[in-house]
Amino acid sequence: MLLFVADPTKATTPIFMWKLAIIAVSVMALMTLKRKLYGEPAHMDHATGAVKAIAAVSIMLWVAAIATGRLMAYVNPS
Repeated sequence: MLLFVADPTKATTPIFMWKLAIIAVSVMALMTLKRKLYGEPAHMDHATGAVKAIAAVSIMLWVAAIATGRLMAYVNPS
């Protein structure tokens, strides 16, 4: 909320919209990871290749969300 009080034009920049989209996809990946990892008690002793791939994608998405947040300071509103 403080971001929008200080500079309401930040919400209209394309980089902010990208950040929101990346966060939404990241949350979906996290929910998928949780469902695949903890959903089946019989398979909790080891992580499958699919779980490891989803975890790697999730980490990359969160790093991208952080990077777009940092980029917001350098991109002019269009």
